[in-house]
Amino acid sequence: MTLYSHSGVIMAQATCALCKSTNELQTSHIVPAFAVKYIKKTSLTEKFTSLENPNMTYQDGAKRKLLCGHCEQLMSEDEGWFAKNIFWPYVNSEARSFAYDYHLTRYCSAQSLRVLLYLESKHAFLDSPDLNPSQRMKLAEAVDEFRQITLLRARKPSRYQHHILFLDTASDMGAKVPWLPKFLNHYMLRALDSDCGVDSKRVLVYSKLASIALFTFIYPRAPKKMTGTRIHGHGTIGTPQHVGDNGLAEFICSRAEVVSLIKDHESPKRQAKLARRFSNTKRPRMGSEYERAAQADEVLRLLQQSGPEE
Repeated sequence: MTLYSHSGVIMAQATCALCKSTNELQTSHIVPAFAVKYIKKTSLTEKFTSLENPNMTYQDGAKRKLLCGHCEQLMSEDEGWFAKNIFWPYVNSEARSFAYDYHLTRYCSAQSLRVLLYLESKHAFLDSPDLNPSQRMKLAEAVDEFRQITLLRARKPSRYQHHILFLDTASDMGAKVPWLPKFLNHYMLRALDSDCGVDSKRVLVYSKLASIALFTFIYPRAPKKMTGTRIHGHGTIGTPQHVGDNGLAEFICSRAEVVSLIKDHESPKRQAKLARRFSNTKRPRMGSEYERAAQADEVLRLLQQSGPEE
């Protein structure tokens, strides 16, 4: 179906993944634009790479035509609140504790919904043979609830638990856990990532925004061994936090392996280019987080080579 604008330009129409209206769809970021902006701002090249082609650089993150203009605006309101009140203060080291209200729970619902809608539009995720009937049903129920929370601008918490994890380097773990990915710190500080994690024990939606990770637990709804990470209707959240769930740690490490694959497949030409950029960088902010991640990964590598602690 097509629609003619007042200017005479033909605009494609399709079904909005959120409100289900037939309208012109906007090109939506899957990982929020503010996180993409931060990674570019603090990189050596002001660009970034992807797993699909580690020797190609990109100016922007993954996008897809998912939402109509009205629904994109609905989602962007709480996204803006999160960026202003939590993301930028944390990544700029301006704060480590954050007061919040319903805007945060609503943003987490919207971000998890965006991830699930993207996966569904990309390869019919909810009908995947990798999901059993119970998992499909639980995910479909979550999509319906997140859709209602976003459309109705709900101020009450979701029945699904949202958790936020503020990340930092993990170089001191190398001697204790020798199997950690060799570029774990690069992933912890620098990666933009999103997915739905599914196994026999859990179903969760995951968004990684530089050094902040968001988890929405679909099943079970109440994860164990997590302290200081849960988002309620309102309150204060920040560091320190504790995650004693080995399965969740293994999930993060499995995602970090992707970064190792990217780095391992960088061409010598690109590696030399990055080295020149790093040695010539003059702006105090540009490259600083890249350097911190690289140094922490080098410490991690040396500790792993020294063997486990006695």
